[in-house]
Amino acid sequence: MNKRLFLLLTATICTFITLYIPQPLQPQLAELYGRSTAEGGTLTTVALLPLAIAPIFYGYLLGNIHPASLLRYALIALALSNVAFATIHGFEWLLVIRFIQGALIPILITAIISLLLYQNDRVQKTLSLYIAFTIIGGFLGRFLSGIFDTWLAWQLYPWLIASILFAVAVMLPASPLNQAKDAYQRPQLQDLVNMLRQRTVLTYYLIIFAFFSCFVGLLNYLPFILKQAFPDSSTFTAGLMYSGYITGAGIAVMAERIVRRFGLRRSLVFAAVLFISAMTVLFGNSIILTFVVLFIFCASMFLLHSVAIAEVNKQSRYPKALTNAFYTAFYYSGGVYGSFVPGIVYQHYGLTAFLLFLMGTAGLGLIALLSLPKTAS
Repeated sequence: MNKRLFLLLTATICTFITLYIPQPLQPQLAELYGRSTAEGGTLTTVALLPLAIAPIFYGYLLGNIHPASLLRYALIALALSNVAFATIHGFEWLLVIRFIQGALIPILITAIISLLLYQNDRVQKTLSLYIAFTIIGGFLGRFLSGIFDTWLAWQLYPWLIASILFAVAVMLPASPLNQAKDAYQRPQLQDLVNMLRQRTVLTYYLIIFAFFSCFVGLLNYLPFILKQAFPDSSTFTAGLMYSGYITGAGIAVMAERIVRRFGLRRSLVFAAVLFISAMTVLFGNSIILTFVVLFIFCASMFLLHSVAIAEVNKQSRYPKALTNAFYTAFYYSGGVYGSFVPGIVYQHYGLTAFLLFLMGTAGLGLIALLSLPKTAS
């Protein structure tokens, strides 16, 4: 592994650690500041909100500047935001910092993907590797957050990640990309209209919106569910429950082989059915079953994600920058929806209604998947 690849993957891990550090802490932060369950979940919602709109909006804002030119500054800014999150007090201020983090992350994502795909024809393999490291980052963000909170102090964790981000920013070599060729492109309204006229591309966008909204919904409110069902459970227990997340890394890396072995359509339908079936087990309200089933839940989600992002890049007739900007927008729009709306259902109607709501949303995603033209699946 060369130096650039190592630093890019390290930056990927730290970026997604930053995104998910607060998740196991949400119940105690909500209690500390006298907030409801739905309000506690907004610590994730406000970070995902910029991720849903920024990939498109940044095209207008940044014009012909390549995101890799901004990478070093974005890394430093994200490091400073971690320091601020660890030291500042007040729920409103925490929300402001989380929004800033969410606004910085799309620059990092776009830059990292652009650098990884530079002069690279192995789109599926490279994107699967990238997704595997986002999964590792998401897992470590949640799991180590619980460990730091239980045995040390959770504030030390953002400080540690800030230090690593600073180091990566300093060591990162200059970008090899052609600044004019690979710069942000200003998307026009007609670009969006024309892209969404591609039925296959639009269907994949809707599929990933539906499944990722369910995925975020369950994982975002998992600490609240555990706290209510098992009052003695600690933050470490909540962090440990995300262990299933790490299986997604292996699945993402193997996605290309799975599709080659079983076929595109069969792989996607199997993953979708497994995803929905996994949620039915959660009605049992067993902490052991929940721990086990999350391995299946996460594995199926990231098989869907790994295959969908590669297929969108293959099927779209538009430049990768625009294609991935819209994919990211749909993906994180689902995250915004899933991190807030199901929380309202859970707060007012309980766990059963919450799970049925998520399963219904995933069911719409499965219907969209089955509607794909056979030539595209």
